[in-house]
Amino acid sequence: MKVLLLDHNVNPQDRGAHELRNALHRASAVRGLSAEIHVRRPEGGDLPVESGWDAVVLSGSLHTCTESIPRDWLREEFGWLNRTHLNRTPILGVCFGHQILARALQGGAHIGRKASVPEHGWTALKRLPRPSLLLDGLKEDFYSFSSHYEEIVAAPPGTEVTSRSSACEIQSYESTALRIFGTQFHAERDRSGEEKTRLFLPPNERGRFLEFPKEPSFDPVQVGNQIFGNFLSFAASLGQKRNTK
Repeated sequence: MKVLLLDHNVNPQDRGAHELRNALHRASAVRGLSAEIHVRRPEGGDLPVESGWDAVVLSGSLHTCTESIPRDWLREEFGWLNRTHLNRTPILGVCFGHQILARALQGGAHIGRKASVPEHGWTALKRLPRPSLLLDGLKEDFYSFSSHYEEIVAAPPGTEVTSRSSACEIQSYESTALRIFGTQFHAERDRSGEEKTRLFLPPNERGRFLEFPKEPSFDPVQVGNQIFGNFLSFAASLGQKRNTK
């Protein structure tokens, strides 16, 4: 299967979305899928003109989703996302990717806002009492990594909010019918990337960093494998249906 990863990372050392790409590769291998992951950078004018992607994944970013007039490259990406959505390609947004997917499909900067309580570190998340393909296999209460100063106030029309945290009401949304999914949290992050985020924070905010939970059974890699594996398996099943028609 062909997976397109749109990389929005700002810092040169993060370009290529290595953590997210590695998490997708790992989840693909666990599920026995053969995923070719192609990385493109929208900010560099590198949105693909070709179609035929089995799935699209949108990375996080230090960029903001709340500008009333989006930057040219982001406005182009909004249009590209709408066309890709109309093409019925499964799309998963992560953090900034989850925010811009919601904005692209709804329009308007009012979709995003500054978070009243920014979350950085290992966040306690709660599944809501409704079915979720993306979160299937996870406990009702689980953990994953957060790093965000912004959030969305409304999920895309036709989707359902599937998890929240104490500080963020929309931690994930999805619709299998519309084939769109979003997570505010970073399921690709394991402990190797923890210190990078801690050091990124201003010194006066480091005391609010959410430390690794003491729950013995928590394994961030397993959480990532479950979420990304669920998404990739869903996309692969759609591809198989197309090929048998």
